[in-house]
Amino acid sequence: MELITVGVVGFALMFASDVCGSRNNFKGRNFLAFFGVLILFSSSVYILTYGEGMNISFTYRIISGLFTLIFLFLLVYSVVIEVNKKREEDEKLITTGTYALTRHPGVIWFLLYYLFGSILFANYDILIAGLVWSIANVIYVLLQEKLVFNKIFDNYDVYTKTTPMLLPNITSIRKCIKTLNGGHNERFTSDV
Repeated sequence: MELITVGVVGFALMFASDVCGSRNNFKGRNFLAFFGVLILFSSSVYILTYGEGMNISFTYRIISGLFTLIFLFLLVYSVVIEVNKKREEDEKLITTGTYALTRHPGVIWFLLYYLFGSILFANYDILIAGLVWSIANVIYVLLQEKLVFNKIFDNYDVYTKTTPMLLPNITSIRKCIKTLNGGHNERFTSDV
């Protein structure tokens, strides 16, 4: 249980990182973000190593392993690749790709990663940790929305009106698919 609490502290550090970033303290932002992620990652590894096991068939574990990898990729894609790509383009607010699906797609991928990961590793404790950390993640993004994002993103209020916060809808799913390649809806043609 202590490690689950330590993981929650990781989210607190990540929020403190956002506050530093909103005040243009980029060294503080990077330092706090690094340690927040490190604490969460370390807690996960320790729980996986020493957590209580579940009795789950090998077939379900393999299928869950595939989904675990998919949601890990989506998590990294949303919070690292898409964010860094937009920084390179000198755009602050991301409204395309997975950020057209919801304003916080990482929350969805994080929850599903831990859900399927707990089945893959047949680990009851990582399931509990993933659920608690997902609640902490929701609180984290609520605080971001209330205290940080309106300060650092122009027109964030418009984005909140056009894109759901956490649960996608039909319109946001269509917009996500249409803009996954950065807003360009390319058609594939074959050379004959």
